[in-house]
Amino acid sequence: MRLIWLRSLAAREFALECFLGHLCANNDALAFLALVLAVACPLAAAAVFWQIPPMVLAGTGAAGGIALINSIGALASWVCPSIVGWLEDVTGKTASGLYVVAGVVAIGSALILLFMPRPRLRENRL
Repeated sequence: MRLIWLRSLAAREFALECFLGHLCANNDALAFLALVLAVACPLAAAAVFWQIPPMVLAGTGAAGGIALINSIGALASWVCPSIVGWLEDVTGKTASGLYVVAGVVAIGSALILLFMPRPRLRENRL
């Protein structure tokens, strides 16, 4: 259960730092600090994240789940820069793309909290 909360917390922190990075754009030191924290959170959460698929799936299902996660990540690394660029062209601001990225990460954090199975508490029988 702690793994789920840690992963969700790191994702929410990343989304918050993306948002704060834009708000602090006029102050270089604060914007840089927000950027450092925005990068550090997903890196710190990576070890926790890769423990989640074996908790839900077993055997070859876990291998297939990890392969699916890698495939979605590869697709996102191709699609996201295009979306951010398109939003910059449409709105004239790079912040709109950053808001979309922060929103998607916040939605992912909520999905982790909502749909990850909870461990069952053992009853104390005397």
